[in-house]
Order: sequence, then structure tokens, then C-alpha cells
Amino acid sequence: MLIRLLIFIISIISISSCSTTKFKGKSDKIKLLSEKKLGDSILSNELIFKWMKSRGTIALQINQEEEEIDFNLRIKNDSLIWLNISKFKKKIGRAKIFKDSIILAIEYPEKLFYSGSIDEIAKKIGITLSYSFLENLFIGNSYIGSLNKFSYNIKENQYHIQSKIKKEKLVTFQSWINPNTFKSNRINISIPNSKFMFDMFFYEWSRMNGGIIPLRIRAVLKTISSEYTIELIHKNIKFDDPLKFPALNINENYQPIIIND
Repeated sequence: MLIRLLIFIISIISISSCSTTKFKGKSDKIKLLSEKKLGDSILSNELIFKWMKSRGTIALQINQEEEEIDFNLRIKNDSLIWLNISKFKKKIGRAKIFKDSIILAIEYPEKLFYSGSIDEIAKKIGITLSYSFLENLFIGNSYIGSLNKFSYNIKENQYHIQSKIKKEKLVTFQSWINPNTFKSNRINISIPNSKFMFDMFFYEWSRMNGGIIPLRIRAVLKTISSEYTIELIHKNIKFDDPLKFPALNINENYQPIIIND
């Protein structure tokens, strides 16, 4: 379970802060905007930073198994993500994610490692994955900057964005945007005619670093054989203090992780 846990956590994490700001959840009447105006409003409200450091806890359920761990996360914007997870102060595993590659080291219950491209691991675990995808998850930003085009309507009293992304397979992207904050309350990614679905729900938004970010994220990943649910609660976060990124020293004591297609 720990290996699957680490691989899944690489795909699903967010950040938070210590104080919560309450925002109006629904408008009596949503202002109709052009597609360009809506896109510009969303992008202008995205969080901008250079360095980020966060600590918190993660609760994960894989089918009927449950696990709770602590995490330590460091990011250099558009460059490097470093993640350490532990339980009762005992290291479980670490990861370094670069623009085009991932290094993963498992410490417990046995020493294992994985090193490969982001495209390779995405194909093996069956999800759409990229560095910008991961970084946007960490800070609660939208993904419309990566979309060639999108359409939208009004759904559940929010702006409902839809787009088709052509990768190895056709992927359907949906986002529900709060009309007051222009932040995503929910993101859904699915592959038509398959049982793959990835749902994320963003809660408890907080003002920080000139923007707002979610204090809590709940994510559900469903595949043909498994269902994963993860909830992240972040306890401490700091922005824009230059960070060091500890090395992942892998020696002959580590055995390679084999991830089946």
C-alpha cells in the first residue's frame, strides 16, 4: 500500500495556511462574461509565488484500507517539487519532481526507488500528468492556461468550464468556478468510455501571498480496479523564503520499483 500511496500522493496534493477567510459562496445572479473575459478573470486571480514550503497531514483510503501520514513539501515555482512523507517521525518516502522527470525513494517497509520521465509514469499509472498539472494542484490554481480552448455555461450557480484534451487518449476536463473569487471549487478529469475519473473538491479558502488558496482538498481517483480517496489538511505554510532541497541518496541497498502498465 505504501508504494501506491506515494505514487498517488505525487499526483494529488495542495497547500493551505493558518487563518480562514469566508467568501460568498453563491451569487443571486451570475454576470454573463465573454469566454476571453472569463479566462482573463480566472488567470488574474491565480496565486503567484517563487518559493513555497508547507507541512501538514494526509488521510488516504485505498479501497477499504486507510492510512494517515505527515508531509513536508517544498516548491521552486516552475522548476522543482520536493516531498517527504513520514509517520510518527519515521521516514516513509521522499520524491523529487523536476520539469520532465521524477525520482522516488521508499524508505519503509523496504528500500525501493523509481526514476523516470513524467510521461513514462503517467502512462504506467494511467493518468494525465505533467509538471504544471502537479504544481497547479499544490496551489489551487486553475488549468485554463494549458487549454487550447474551452466552452462554458452556468451550472450549479457557478461558471462551468468544459474542454477536450487530446493526449494518448481523449480526456474530458471540467471545472466549476466560483463567480465571486474566480477560483475552482471542483475539477473533474475523465476519459470517455472508460472507468477512469479524477475528482477534486477545494474547501476553506484563505487569503495568503496576495491571493487565496484552499486549506483543504478532497480528491477521488477511480479506475477499473481501484478507488482512492485522499484528504489533505495543511498546518503551516510559508512563501518566498529561498529553500534548499535535500538530496535523494540512492545506493545499492535500494531495489527498483516495477510499475505495471
